Amino acid sequence: MAGMVQGRRYMDYEIDPDNLPSGVRLLGEGFVGGKAVGLIFAMSAVEFDGERLADRPELLAFPESTIVPTGHFDAFMGDNRLDAAVQAKCDLKITKLEMAKRFMNSPLPPRLVTELGRLLDRERRPLAVRSSSFLEDSIKHSFAGIYQSFFIPNRGTERARLQQLETAVKLVYLSTFGDNAREYRLRHRIAWRTEKMGVLIENLIGREHPDHMYYPLLAGVGFSKNFHPWAPGIDMDGGVVRLVLGLGTRAVGRNYARVFSPRSPAIRPEGGSVEEILKYSQRDVDALDMVTGGMASPSIDSVKLANDRIHLVTSALREGSYFLDPPRRPGPDDELVLTFDPILRPGSAFPLVKTLEGLLDNLQRLMQVPVDMEFAVNIGGDDRLYIVQVRPLGGRPEHRQVNLPRGTPRRNIVLRSQNVLGNGIKKALRHIVYVPLRSYRFDRGFALARQIGEVNAGFEGDGYILIGPGRWATSHPELGVPVAYAEISNAQVIVECSWGSFTPELSYGTHFFGDMVVTNTLYIPVFHEKGDFLNVRYLERQGEALSFEGLRVITDKKGFDVYADGRRRTGMIVRKGGR
Repeated sequence: MAGMVQGRRYMDYEIDPDNLPSGVRLLGEGFVGGKAVGLIFAMSAVEFDGERLADRPELLAFPESTIVPTGHFDAFMGDNRLDAAVQAKCDLKITKLEMAKRFMNSPLPPRLVTELGRLLDRERRPLAVRSSSFLEDSIKHSFAGIYQSFFIPNRGTERARLQQLETAVKLVYLSTFGDNAREYRLRHRIAWRTEKMGVLIENLIGREHPDHMYYPLLAGVGFSKNFHPWAPGIDMDGGVVRLVLGLGTRAVGRNYARVFSPRSPAIRPEGGSVEEILKYSQRDVDALDMVTGGMASPSIDSVKLANDRIHLVTSALREGSYFLDPPRRPGPDDELVLTFDPILRPGSAFPLVKTLEGLLDNLQRLMQVPVDMEFAVNIGGDDRLYIVQVRPLGGRPEHRQVNLPRGTPRRNIVLRSQNVLGNGIKKALRHIVYVPLRSYRFDRGFALARQIGEVNAGFEGDGYILIGPGRWATSHPELGVPVAYAEISNAQVIVECSWGSFTPELSYGTHFFGDMVVTNTLYIPVFHEKGDFLNVRYLERQGEALSFEGLRVITDKKGFDVYADGRRRTGMIVRKGGR
């Protein structure tokens, strides 16, 4: 395989199936998909071109990877006549559940089953089964978080292990036609028949702990560009990292994590007070339960005694008011907080900050586009950082200067924020979808989310402003409204409000955040306690209340103008038709 040429290297990169990096196997013909291309590109740069992605190359590694190209997907769809099932679901002739049953009851191609069996003959470690579609992680369309990945323990009889893997592959195939994927394609005007799904199977990075939970000490996602710097000392070119204890699912979802810039790791987005650090610290760990075979999310308190490296990522809270380094062997009464301070300091047990800074800089240099990288660090195993996924960050923010209007009468101001993330202007949006802050009940959150999805579907081709308490797209209704991407896909501005126990969450590095960057969706948090303003009286008197929850749709013929000044972190929503 010839060395990769200079220039637009990733944009022009083609995989040579006869000369793959060591540790990569290809099962069949067709496209390998976006995730696999990014990973092979990075592996080839190291193995064939001698690229140094970090100062200490011995600390870096890649998972062993088996790629199921799209040819098997085509055979699966064709042999089982599943195109007809997808079309029938689109035509509302069958339900989502009926389509799912047809997928799961259909056999995989015999050749693929044979190849998967051979894989399991040599691989006994837990496995990550990830989507790697034709369109996924492209320059133009990210599809970040749209398709699904699954983890399997790879334990039991030979037949049971093969069944686990076959089921995971089918579920990845099924996710090609899920609601989130459908709405994403509609938003970007992509026909469903143009998409083809490949599968990337990797050994799951981590180790099994005495409580039978399998996970790495650290996992996370990093962007080589920080499109939303949160303080004057944060460099846009310094990147941003989102770090968690456990599997990386919690890093890319809307959950609390440690967010930092590798060039300024001590400057926290949430501030430096103990109260703020506690509010935004990770509380639960995503792990694979090796006994049940399912995903688990134990609390920090429940894993601290089973994890002999917990002292590297936590601080001990004393008297509820200050932090100290934790004991190496914490006891049941030690209150540990996931600050990640020990591992982010100079001279730490693993040079994480320096390694990540070099990785993000070098991957962007090689790909010649901003990059999004997912990683896992197996401290307590082989003490290496594994690059599990690399992709282009397919979108650029608007860098033009935004000036907020002056002299606007207060009655015409719907919102004013001093904590904006992002930069841009949206003109004449005619609709606001509003969840009243006072009446939201998290025990009815899922029902409300489904109703918002119905409203969202009615705005196809017509964007709107979405306003509500806490975090949009969280999986936990006690933190905000638990909508899926498909249920808010047409929102062009997303507003999260603090109210009571609800608080906006810093979304840097999540799939939610990544899609906002790609689609130029503006994100505005409203912190009443920090002096931000939301015209609740106007919002709760206008429009039509659609349910007992008080969900309101407000329409103004002249529309609403939205301003986000990323340099000053200020933003406004203004009624154009106000009197």
